[in-house]
Amino acid sequence: MSNHQHHHHPQSAVAAMGGCTLLDLLSGGTGNGAHQHKLQSGGRAAAHPGGGAGEGGGDAGAGAGSLQRTLLVHIAGNRVLWESLGIHGGVWQVTPERASTIFLDRSDGAEEANADRLSRAMVRRVTLLESHTNIDEAIAVHIDGLPQREFTGNGDGASLFLTGEGHCTQPQELFSVSGNAELGMQWMRMYPRYTSDNLESEGVMLLTGASYYFVHQDHPAVHFLRVNEEHLGVRLAQEPSLEGIWIRVDMDAFMYSVRHLRDTVLRDTPATFDLTTLTVRIAKPDGQTWGRIPPQNVRNLLSEEDHDSDDAAAFAEARQQALRRYFERPLFLTLRLSIEYALPDLLTTAAPAFSLAGGGGMTTTTTSTTTTTNAIVLQQQQQQQQQQAAGKSRA
Repeated sequence: MSNHQHHHHPQSAVAAMGGCTLLDLLSGGTGNGAHQHKLQSGGRAAAHPGGGAGEGGGDAGAGAGSLQRTLLVHIAGNRVLWESLGIHGGVWQVTPERASTIFLDRSDGAEEANADRLSRAMVRRVTLLESHTNIDEAIAVHIDGLPQREFTGNGDGASLFLTGEGHCTQPQELFSVSGNAELGMQWMRMYPRYTSDNLESEGVMLLTGASYYFVHQDHPAVHFLRVNEEHLGVRLAQEPSLEGIWIRVDMDAFMYSVRHLRDTVLRDTPATFDLTTLTVRIAKPDGQTWGRIPPQNVRNLLSEEDHDSDDAAAFAEARQQALRRYFERPLFLTLRLSIEYALPDLLTTAAPAFSLAGGGGMTTTTTSTTTTTNAIVLQQQQQQQQQQAAGKSRA
C-alpha cells in the first residue's frame, strides 16, 4: 500500500441558522415563546471528553455527548475462497449479540432496548488509524452504510482504495458528519423512536375510511401542530381521546406536519446508522472478480527460466503451478478503525406496536390491552349516539 494518503476533510453542511434550535423550527422559526415547549435533555448527563459524568466518557477526541470506539477489523482468506463465496467473501461484521458490549459503556435495560438504540446511532466521524495488508493489487474497502468518498474513473465508489501491500500508520479520515449535528442530537433526545422514514407509520393508528388518524401523544407531528395551532388554525384536544395516549388528528393536518418536518427539520439532520450490523467488505474495483487475473499479469508470475524453456509441456505445467500459487496464496487485510458516534437516550415510554389482525383489521398492542379498530369505531359511534340523544332530550 502506498504511504501517500488522500485526506478527506468534508466541509460540514450546517445551515447558517443563527442559533436556531429544533424547537424554533417546530414553531416555524417565529420565536413565539407562548407556543414553544422546553427542550428536555433526557435522563442522561452529557458526556465530556476524557471521561465525564454519564455514559459516553469515551476518548479525549470525542465530542460532547459522543462515544468513541476503536475496532480491529481483520479479513483473511484467498482469492479462491473469496471468489466462491461471492458477496459473502472478504467480509468482516460485528456480531449482533455482542454489539452492546462493544458500543455501550454500560448496559441499561433489556437487550432489545439496547439493540434499538444501537440501530439508530448517529455516526459523527470514522478514521482509519492503521492498515496492514499483503494483497498485492488495488482493492476497494467498503464500510456499509457510509457514503462513498473515493471513486475510480468508471464511477465505482468505495470508502477508500488501497493500492497494494504494505503497512501504514498515518491516520486518514474516511467520514465526517454532514448536516446539523446539534439539530440531529436534539431530535434524538426529543423523539428517539422517530426518523424521516417512519414518521407516517410509527405511533400512528390508521382507520379504514376515516378522515383522521389516532396519533401517539409523543409523536413529533403532535408537538408541531400544538406549537403552531394559531398559525395553522388547527385545534387538537388537550387530553388524549383514546386509552390515555392517542390523540385524534385530522388526516390532512397530520400529513402537512409530516411533510413540513421532513422538508425543514430532518432535511438538515444527519442520517442514522445501525451499529449492530456494522460491516466492512473488500472487493476488486470496477466489477473485477477475485477469480480472474489479467493476461498481462500472468507473465509476471513465471520466472525467466520458465519463459526461456523450449519444453511446451514444462512451460504449461509451470504456468499452471504459478496460477495455483497466485489464487491460493493466503491473503489478509487488517484495519484499525476509530468510530465516533452518538446514541438516542433509552426510551421511558414506547409507542405500541401494530400488527394486522386475522380478519384484516388493525390491532393495537399495549402492555395491558389489545384494542381492534372495530372496537374503536364502535366507541366513536356510541359517543355520537349519546350526543344525539342528549340533544334530542334538550329539545
